[in-house]
Amino acid sequence: MIVAPHTHDETARIELLHSLHLLDTPADPVFDRITRLAARLLNVPIAVISLIDTDRQWFKSIVGLDATETPREQAFCAHAIHGTQPLVVSDAKNDKRFFDNPLVVGEPKIRFYAGAPIFSTQDIALGTLCIIDRKPRELSADDLLTLQDLAELVRREIMNLESTRLSRSVYEHSRNVAEESEAWFRATIAHAPVGIAMVGTNGQWIRVNTKLCNIVGYSADELLNLSFQEITHPDDLDIDMSYVQQMLNGELTHYTLEKRYLRKSGEPIWISLTVSLMRDNSGEPMHFISVIEDIQARKETEEALRRLRRNLEDRVQERTQQLQQTNNMLSLAVDQQRRSEDALRAQEAQLRAVLENAQDAFVSIDESGLVVQWNRQAELTFGWSRDEAIGRRLEDIIIPATYREAHNQGMKRYLKTGNAVVLNKRLELVAMRRDGSLFPVEVRISPLPSETGLLFCAFLHDISERKRADEALRNSQEQLHTIANNLPVQISYVDSDLIIRFINEAYRTDVGLAPEFALGKKLSDVLRKSFRQEIQPHVDKVLTGEQVNFEMITTIRQQERVWSSVYIPDTQNGKTIGFYIMSQDITAQKQLELSLERKATRDALTGLSNRSALMERLDDAIGRADLSGDALGVLFLDLDGFKQINDRFGHDGGDTVLKQFALRLTHCVRSSDTVARLAGDEFVILLESLKHGSNDVENIGNKILDAMRDPISVNGEPCHLSTSVGVYVWHLDQNINAEQMIATADMAMYQAKRSGKNRMHVAIDGIISSDA
Repeated sequence: MIVAPHTHDETARIELLHSLHLLDTPADPVFDRITRLAARLLNVPIAVISLIDTDRQWFKSIVGLDATETPREQAFCAHAIHGTQPLVVSDAKNDKRFFDNPLVVGEPKIRFYAGAPIFSTQDIALGTLCIIDRKPRELSADDLLTLQDLAELVRREIMNLESTRLSRSVYEHSRNVAEESEAWFRATIAHAPVGIAMVGTNGQWIRVNTKLCNIVGYSADELLNLSFQEITHPDDLDIDMSYVQQMLNGELTHYTLEKRYLRKSGEPIWISLTVSLMRDNSGEPMHFISVIEDIQARKETEEALRRLRRNLEDRVQERTQQLQQTNNMLSLAVDQQRRSEDALRAQEAQLRAVLENAQDAFVSIDESGLVVQWNRQAELTFGWSRDEAIGRRLEDIIIPATYREAHNQGMKRYLKTGNAVVLNKRLELVAMRRDGSLFPVEVRISPLPSETGLLFCAFLHDISERKRADEALRNSQEQLHTIANNLPVQISYVDSDLIIRFINEAYRTDVGLAPEFALGKKLSDVLRKSFRQEIQPHVDKVLTGEQVNFEMITTIRQQERVWSSVYIPDTQNGKTIGFYIMSQDITAQKQLELSLERKATRDALTGLSNRSALMERLDDAIGRADLSGDALGVLFLDLDGFKQINDRFGHDGGDTVLKQFALRLTHCVRSSDTVARLAGDEFVILLESLKHGSNDVENIGNKILDAMRDPISVNGEPCHLSTSVGVYVWHLDQNINAEQMIATADMAMYQAKRSGKNRMHVAIDGIISSDA
């Protein structure tokens, strides 16, 4: 016995086979139907769909054997998967590869084998559709084509599994990325020390965190039913809306503003607002991201300080004017000033404590660029201790070398002209740690006058994780687009406004629709009106949140194509925001199914219906007659003298007579009637919708007898033949099935034979009548 070697792509082949989850699965009616059809059409006792695993062949479907698998080393199919054409072994005992194979010398005693390899979409052989006989035989060219056609059906079913697996992978991966992004966003904003919100372009709150709710005094549900305009102080609304319009016009990417909100209680509260606009891939605005910091305490402190200064100035003026007042009055004023200074020092200490414990790095430098303040988070972020950083030049410890010149020139320009492009703005810059590594930071720099001169204060936040998450998301989206563009399936995504948001390259290949043309357009601007009207019910249904599966026929490049489509709803928070479309061309599969159906229901010699098709139509006809009340007629016909034709002219001559007889029968009946060949020279005609019962049947029978008066030419010689006809007429009140109807008509035909042939006998209610 010669054992088949492994294939050249064995590792990839096994990996793909396992990924399809076909091995060790329950019986599948689709595959079982194919093996039964193979056994019946090719007249073999055994038919198998075999999958070649690492060390076994496993049978996905089998007819004629009880086994589920065999060792791979014994498998004929392990040899078959090495070729692209079917492997045919006419007699295994005369083949050096198999003569001593245990499956040949023992059960099931294989003598004949034919196996057509089954390939995946990547042209990787997964197994075979094979037929087996226990006796030697030759396979005709027609039978070989039939085996290949059936193997193609298996291949297409497996291709459907592959496409489903890849589509599900694309869908699950997209959903997982979205869920991870959502979880990250929620975790981030939920614990943020400042208010964070997502705001629609119309001002409606979309998402808010707990800190924002605490600032404005509303619950999250209450805020989501409001817009930011409704809680903004009327005196601050115009400047805020001006910045919003500039962002929507593309003039700004973000802005920062100090303004007042109106709390739920009606009292105003000062906040520092930073807003960024998010756009989609096409540049269209999607929503705003707002960061809100409560500065009410700071504003109150500033106001207290202003009042205090005015008070002090008033008191100094009062002391100047009342210089003659007593020392007690002077002492009182001094005491008051001391208490005020103590209060200021306490407030300064509080501010220093807040800065020291801030979540962001806080750094302050003087006009010469020397560090004068450096909080605990700055130590953690940059790796320099406070003692090491204070007194050093900022550019030497956190500014990368490539940016230092720009930093110095910017400071000089501001100190000289008062103009700066980076102050009081939220920026993303590159910073440097003590070990020299670079990382992105979000920074806001503000100038602050002091007793010793101008100070520059900055809050810096490490955004490395956010940048990595953004990059990972972009890479994931690019990978998904690459996968989708290389699938043999049309994939697209349409939002609830029926605007195409994604479309893969398969549309260009299959229907000539360029993705760059369709992207961002409404379905009504891309699809033909007739096509839109045909799919509109499916679109309406999927937008209700229900998945839709359907098939439809379209004409593309003057050819009819059959498409299998599935619409999958995209639902978030109970609302359908769009849907995915996956469509596949199944024209070839449908054509193959039709061809096989014709082979299974047609007589190969005459082209008439065979016995199987006749019995099915007769059962259906009885059902229709039960509803309509019309009679049915069955004519059983047998050629008189057909044996003599075969003896004289051989089987070819007999075949000529049978085909001519079938043609004459067809001409004698209506297009709605069924003419079938049972076997040999036996034929049956089914007549439906008989308004006049036996009279209609007898008229047809007489037409047939008359048609046979003309001779049939066989090899140029005229041959006179006749036919004997048995008739059964069924009425609504008769309890008889299809087999009994044919048997009764057959008995009537034999009565016609016994009465002299070339005549018709009619059986009514199962009783044979006299000659008709």
